[in-house]
Amino acid sequence: MLGVGIPVVVTGLRYSTALNGKVGDLRSWVEEAGCFMVHFEDESLAPRPVRQEYLKIVFEVPELEEATDATM
Repeated sequence: MLGVGIPVVVTGLRYSTALNGKVGDLRSWVEEAGCFMVHFEDESLAPRPVRQEYLKIVFEVPELEEATDATM
């Protein structure tokens, strides 16, 4: 499930193909555009709005409570 803070990789873009394969994380949902604002690991890339169908989760981030339980 996609949500703010999830690390993602961009895949399948047909127009901004230079972003395909780029890794970033979701920072906000842009309601009027119907997409997530992605901040990329490559700091030379400006944050970009990307639709959900072009994003794949890199790995799941555990919920804070689950992470706390696992360390005890």
